[in-house]
Amino acid sequence: MNYHHTWRYRTCSFRNICYDKSKKLFHFYQHPNSSRKPILFEPKEGHLYDFHFKNHGFVNLVARPSRHESWGPTIVDDLIPTVDVTKLIQPHVLFLHWHVNRFNPGHVIWEDIFAPFLTMVRLGEYKHKQAVLIEYKNFPPPDSKFHKLYNELVPAYADKVVSLDEYMNSFSTQFVCFKNVMAGGATPMFS
Repeated sequence: MNYHHTWRYRTCSFRNICYDKSKKLFHFYQHPNSSRKPILFEPKEGHLYDFHFKNHGFVNLVARPSRHESWGPTIVDDLIPTVDVTKLIQPHVLFLHWHVNRFNPGHVIWEDIFAPFLTMVRLGEYKHKQAVLIEYKNFPPPDSKFHKLYNELVPAYADKVVSLDEYMNSFSTQFVCFKNVMAGGATPMFS
């Protein structure tokens, strides 16, 4: 992690995290009475106290990221919600479909579908066919070849793959809280 663009290669597991459907944001909760602690130390940047810095997020969600494909939760100095909340215990992985105009099964398999699996394995969080893969904002339409490939291959290692909006809208509560959300680690396999 001695190089400037470490967010491009970082893989993280987040706890104390909920999605606020009214704000359409992931919130990372810190106890309101605790002093702010660093979330990470980077040799080049020093202590990091936020998941957003230098115009990008904390991790990348796609194999060939720009700052627009980076992501990080918003830190909230409050307790995790206890009212109007759904609590999910199975592992969840955030990723971003790499939108290309032409269908290329190699890129889709290795850089989109296989990346969430590698994220779970790297973090020691893989649980056979239990994870829910959440595509953050570019989920392909149901009639596309991309979507068909997701539906055929993801069941080999995960429970399901869904778009963030579709998944969050399936819950009637304002907050959806996760035991574990993993993100990052997507790596380009083909150049």
